[in-house]
Amino acid sequence: MSRRYRFAGTFMQSFSSMGPMLNFAGLYPLIIGASGYYAPFVALLATVASLLTVYAPYVLSKRYVTNGGYYSYSGIAFGGRSGKFVAMLYYAYGLLVIPDIACFIAVMVEGLTANRLIAYIAPLAFSIFVILLVYGSNRTAVLLITFLGMAEAVFIFVLDTSMFSSPPAGHALMASSFAGTIFALLAFSGSGSSIFVSEDSEKPGKYVPYSIVSTVLLGGAMMAYSFLADFRFLGRSLPAYTQDPFYLFSYLNGTPLHLLAFPFIIFSFTSATMLTVAYGNAMRRAVDSMRTDGVLKQGEWRLAFPVVPLAVSVLAEYALTSRFGFYGTFEVLATVVAVCFAEVHIFSNAALVKLSRRRALDAAVALASTSVLLYIIFENFAGPGLPTAVSIAVFALVNLTALMFTGTARRCEFHTLRVADQAQKDSGA
Repeated sequence: MSRRYRFAGTFMQSFSSMGPMLNFAGLYPLIIGASGYYAPFVALLATVASLLTVYAPYVLSKRYVTNGGYYSYSGIAFGGRSGKFVAMLYYAYGLLVIPDIACFIAVMVEGLTANRLIAYIAPLAFSIFVILLVYGSNRTAVLLITFLGMAEAVFIFVLDTSMFSSPPAGHALMASSFAGTIFALLAFSGSGSSIFVSEDSEKPGKYVPYSIVSTVLLGGAMMAYSFLADFRFLGRSLPAYTQDPFYLFSYLNGTPLHLLAFPFIIFSFTSATMLTVAYGNAMRRAVDSMRTDGVLKQGEWRLAFPVVPLAVSVLAEYALTSRFGFYGTFEVLATVVAVCFAEVHIFSNAALVKLSRRRALDAAVALASTSVLLYIIFENFAGPGLPTAVSIAVFALVNLTALMFTGTARRCEFHTLRVADQAQKDSGA
């Protein structure tokens, strides 16, 4: 078994899957627009709620070593059909992450270049690059995730500190509420991604669960600090910032912090890339585990990566964008990803209760976590209009396809080691 992930690599697998700089550019304006000056408190609330949602993978990753992650936990707890269903759900939303972020890349490219043709080519080029990178050299993907993730975290700290140290720019009249909580919760999506490199981690029983919790705590602290820095630096310009994610870039250009404007754009692109690479890296390992466990046949496994991801990316990027545009498609796909993510975690909570050693505590946390996840699903499907209807239709199609695949289930064997067994195996190697 190859061992490429020390703690830094394991941690950055989760941290990069959150896309911190991408959240800064895309989600933070939405959160401030919805919550106003309550945004730092929203960050704290979302951090606590996210700790609840990652409790199940935190506990189960301390006990089981498997790159199958969520589907392996469900399979161990409830049997092969449940494991296969969750495997297909995870695979589906992992597939959609690639075109989802590719469409956001197209939005950024069009905003910067004002060239529709370049923006139209960008998502396909981005998808091909990410898929080939993940399919090719695993070592290259790991190094990129680790070092670019560290550079991204350092830049965000430098940017926030520079803005916070600037003279105050006044106070904007903004309504304050907790309405931005749903957007803040989405910023933590992917924080449990390190479970998919459990078998590649040097000390999976320690590195993986610690990475999950550390990612959530660091992500929450960075979010709150960024909001405070935004309030001081932008001041009366906050309403304009909430309407245009690129406003901060142009605003930086007209201040003494103009030297940070170009890196802001660069790290926004690299953050989007590393988020997608991290998700692809996790999905590829899960797909390999699906073959080992009998979830996928040999022929299905060969198609599962990279053929199907590329086909889905082309279909989503150009079929949906013809109706909704790049940003509208990004919103539709992000909604489907968010609700599939919540559904998979609900299954993990059920698996935790079934496999629990501390039944009362685990059941209480699982119930609280499931309540948060159901809130995510409800809020994402509560919006009016055609984009929400399409999101619901795609979500239903994903579940129907997973059910059909599960209905033809062959025998599955979940090749999962307990942490103690893995340590004994490693020491005897």
